[in-house]
Amino acid sequence: MKHHLFALTILALISPAYADNSALNAMINKDFSAGFILPYGLVKSQSTVNFTVGGLIDGFAQLAYQCETNQLSLNFVAINGKHYYPNQKNEYAPPQNIASTRATKLLQSPEIQAACQSRPDYRLAGKVVIDINSLKPAKNFHENAVEATIFHPQASVLRDIPYNNPYEFKAEKLIVACDRQQSVIVQGYDVYRNQVSDVGFLLLMQPYPLAQNVLAAVCQPNVAKKLPKYTFPEQWQPEPAIEAPQLSEDLKKLVAPYQIGTPKYTVHKITVSGKNVYKNKSEPFSTTIHIQATDTPNIFYINEKSSYTHAAFTFLGWVELSSYTDFLLNNISYDSDILMKYQQSAIWQNAPVGTAFEYQTNVTNATTMFGLKEIKREYDCKITQELPAKKLHQNIKGQAKEIQCHYRGDEYRRLLTGYYLMDYHYYVELRHSPNEFYYSDVQITEFE
Repeated sequence: MKHHLFALTILALISPAYADNSALNAMINKDFSAGFILPYGLVKSQSTVNFTVGGLIDGFAQLAYQCETNQLSLNFVAINGKHYYPNQKNEYAPPQNIASTRATKLLQSPEIQAACQSRPDYRLAGKVVIDINSLKPAKNFHENAVEATIFHPQASVLRDIPYNNPYEFKAEKLIVACDRQQSVIVQGYDVYRNQVSDVGFLLLMQPYPLAQNVLAAVCQPNVAKKLPKYTFPEQWQPEPAIEAPQLSEDLKKLVAPYQIGTPKYTVHKITVSGKNVYKNKSEPFSTTIHIQATDTPNIFYINEKSSYTHAAFTFLGWVELSSYTDFLLNNISYDSDILMKYQQSAIWQNAPVGTAFEYQTNVTNATTMFGLKEIKREYDCKITQELPAKKLHQNIKGQAKEIQCHYRGDEYRRLLTGYYLMDYHYYVELRHSPNEFYYSDVQITEFE
């Protein structure tokens, strides 16, 4: 369970909820022509014009209009700060086709007509996509300001919290003051199949730094036209596969050089309780880890459930060989890890107090929020003391080694303190040293 346990708890538990049925039904079945298109609330993706409708008393609506087919879709409505999709839940569901007569006035507006008539010219500035034909003056802000929508293509289909909505692009509506080399973000979008699946930062107007090549493309037409053209993929990569933990012979081989024989006793369950502090806000925390031995000594299968579920095969409780985590208990955000490489500089399990050692991990991580990536980490550790294990909990036999480690890439240089239970061949992490972002302090409250 090393290093995964406490970082997970900063994610809030988010469950699908329902709005007042009468208000929700009224919004979903409303004549949207009664409203207006929000300023800077329009974003075009290929031939689809997405726009946000305000002035609806109960909230706002996100619609999509396909210019070529005259098809109007309801993507979601927002009531009391939450988004509700056509399934009337605040959990993603596909857009619902609706009669275009429900927004006739809006579809005939100059904004929609101009967007439909514009032929996109997508250019690639580094990793950012810009439709240079959609750039237009934003003189309400500044004489030399430009309104721009930029897209960030993803390598595969991903999902976002809190609505579990899929997206292939992140898009941002920006106001760029060209003479000042400054920009602010007005709205942010998730775009899936050319339609907005979520919108945020509504009229946020916060500074948004842009790379120089993107600024040049937005502010200088002659520069933009020299950029390579961007073509939308005909077929997006599917969402990364998130698999249950598996124990293969290859994973066993990674830790075979560091095996030390069989433990004297077996541990079945550990509960840790205490507090987590996130941005100076303290919250009580407790989780129970159920532990099963496997046919390989010192490799255990663990399973736990609190504000998240987590299952893994672990070597000594020290490093996870493969794992699966459902962060929010309803498949809104989950991931899996597979250890690809592992090295430790000493057999620290048998080393005396004062021993300093290091270890490195190389993990392939697949997540619904960030796709597939490789994570490499290096840790420096030291055995700081040996103590009777019963000081940690009265049921624990034998001795325990206190080990302190820090991850070399941690800007806060937190010390991670845990205890290796020598007669059980199992490590339990209990504390993060205090810092301004996040730390934890728990104790073993149950041991079987």
